[in-house]
Order: sequence, then C-alpha cells, then structure tokens
Amino acid sequence: MKYIVMKKSICILIILLITYVISAQDIGYAEYFVDTDPGHGKATKIDISVSASDLTLDFDVSTNSLANGWHFIGIRAKNSNGNWGLNCNRLMYILKLPATNDRKISKAEYFIDTDPGIGQANPITVNNQDFEVVLEATANLASLNSGMHYISIRSADISGRWGVQINRLFYYAKMQSSSSVSKAEYFIDTDLGFGKAKPFTVANPGNELTLDVTNDLAGLETGMHQIVIRAGDAEGRWGSSINRTFYFVKIPVLAEANITHLEYFYDSDPGFGKGIAISASTPGKEVSFSFDANLSGITSGNHIIYIRAKNALNQWGQVYTESFSYSITGLGDEKVVSWFKIYPNPNQGDFRIQFPENQNESSKIQILDISGKMILEKLVSGKSEEFSIDVPKGLYIINIEKNNKIFSQKLCIDW
Repeated sequence: MKYIVMKKSICILIILLITYVISAQDIGYAEYFVDTDPGHGKATKIDISVSASDLTLDFDVSTNSLANGWHFIGIRAKNSNGNWGLNCNRLMYILKLPATNDRKISKAEYFIDTDPGIGQANPITVNNQDFEVVLEATANLASLNSGMHYISIRSADISGRWGVQINRLFYYAKMQSSSSVSKAEYFIDTDLGFGKAKPFTVANPGNELTLDVTNDLAGLETGMHQIVIRAGDAEGRWGSSINRTFYFVKIPVLAEANITHLEYFYDSDPGFGKGIAISASTPGKEVSFSFDANLSGITSGNHIIYIRAKNALNQWGQVYTESFSYSITGLGDEKVVSWFKIYPNPNQGDFRIQFPENQNESSKIQILDISGKMILEKLVSGKSEEFSIDVPKGLYIINIEKNNKIFSQKLCIDW
C-alpha cells in the first residue's frame, strides 16, 4: 500500500493597531507588556513620532522569549499632564516553527484497529526525508479475524512533531492456504445449509480443484437459475461460494427440420444471427441445454432475455422470454430476481405466465394488439396463470404491472 503524507508550515503575524483618546490632551507616551505588568512607566516603550489627542500605534512585539501557547498583551498611554489611560488587553497565540529543513518527514508508523500510542505503533521505513514522501509497507494481518478493520498511518518530522493520521477501512478474509480441500457441494436456487447440499466427489484432496456439474438439470423448470458451489477442508472450514447465473431451456419442435443454431440477447434485438451464441449438443428437433448467462454488459435495473433458435431450413423462431431485475452489490455479488416467464412464446393462442414462488402481491396483465387495442385485462395473484385467446396470427404486446413497475413483452401468435 502507498500513502502520500504532506506537512504544511503555519506562520503567525501579529499586527496591533491601537487607538487611544485620553481626555482632550495630547498623548505623549505609550508602553506595552506581555503577561506580567511591571507597573506604570516600567513596561516596554512604544515610539510616538508626533504627539496628538488621537493616535494610531503601529509597532512590533518581541516574541523571542515567549513559549508556545496563549499569552496576553497589555497596552496603555499617558497624556501631557501625566495622566494614564485604561489598559487595552488582547489575547494572542504563539507558535514557533523550526527551520524549514527540520519540518521534513523523518519517520512514520501504522496500527490496525487499536492505537498503542504515539511512537509505539508498527514502524514504516522512510527512505528519503522530505516534505512529501511515498510510504511503502506490508501490514501484518496474521492476528486479525475475518471482517471489517481500519488501518491508521501517521508521520513525524525531524523535530519529532507528529502530523494528523490517515485512516482507511478495509475488509479482511482469512484463507486457510495450508488446508487441503477435502469436500465440495453445490445447490441450485435453494440453499439447504452448509454440508446439506449435493456433494461432489473429491478424489484427490488438494488446494485447487476442478469440478464439473452436469447432473440434476433435467428436472428444472425452463427459466433462469443460479448454481452455487462451495468447498471445505478436513477441519470443517468452508471457503467462499462461487455463484453462477444460468438459463435452462427445453426447446420444442421447430418446424420439421433439426435445430442448428441457438442465441440469446437482452432487451434490444441485434438482428438474426447477431445475438450471443449458445453452445448446444447434437442438433435435433428437440434440444435441452443450459448455459452461463453473460451479465457483464447490462446495468442494474429491469431487463428481458430473449432466446431463439434456427433450424436447418434457416427458419428462425423465438422459443423463450423472461423478465428479471439485476443488481450488483458493493462487494461485486450479482443478484438476479425473476419477474415472470411467458411460455411457449410464440404459440397458437394458448400460453402460460409464471411468477416467482415468493410472489405475495397481485399483478395486472394486459394483452394489446400492435395498434394499442385492448384484447384482455386480468388481475392475477397465483404462481402461474394459463391463457387461451382466439385472435388472428400476428404480434401482440403483454403488459404486466406489479409493485408500481410495468414490464412490456412481445407475444407472437402462431409462428
């Protein structure tokens, strides 16, 4: 870690402008003292160039013998008849700065969480004494627990004066590099707890494993899912989880020819053949596949994913759509929440709209033709709802309103 520490000089200039009016007589004498009054006529004389009844006194105060800190100065004057006026007292602060070179940074130190006291923390080597230095140090984290901590860094000049310390928050995660991975497990969508998910076989315990997940996809519903993988050592410590979002789609028969190409895109159609390609197994009339959804190019908010296929006759068909919200935390974790799924889409007028398991509020569904004419409006509150509409072939719009948010999605009848 590198920190730049700077010290700035502070200069104090004291100029005292005092105006006295003593009766109607001319002022002929003035004096001042600092802290201790020696008595009238015994303080330090102030030169008066011209006697007058109203004077502005401009003079320098010698501070060489004064210690750093607060002091007060007293000023008084006497007229030509020998009468003294009232004292005029003012507070002042003295701060003596050393020679310029003495203010160069000569030492530095750091501590984590608890301050042991000035000069008692972990030292940082200062290679070149200067007014501005770059500090390089490796902090000792061995004794820390995993969690939030703060580190503080401070420096001192050649004269031993310490500057203001710099504080930074950081998160520390302790990894057991000396422990070999002896077990691993994964779950899809629902976490049953550590040690209760589906286990992997760990043939050769080590510090790095490659795990292949290919089973348990056949029973999934079509749509967005999340797989989580984690590993533990022989002492029962579990490491950080690895999360991946993926889509599972079972494509229905596409015309009479084998499916040869699959692709997906978000929100805006880039054109046929220009979506993100999906690797599928052997081409056929009915294909099941799963893939990692690339979310790196989308922003936090509401989105729709479209998946379509092309057969050997170069006929395209949209096979799946799903609406979802996407967000990313400050620690870089992705969160995907499904809003609803429409399938099959395209269809011949019979289709289903499915909502998440945890839906606890009703949704308003509208189906409109491309001119904006209302075909159907319905309020639903269950997990899924089946629809059967008798309309001409063509493109329609489905609006789904929930929690003051509206999703619009295309519906294709008889493709």
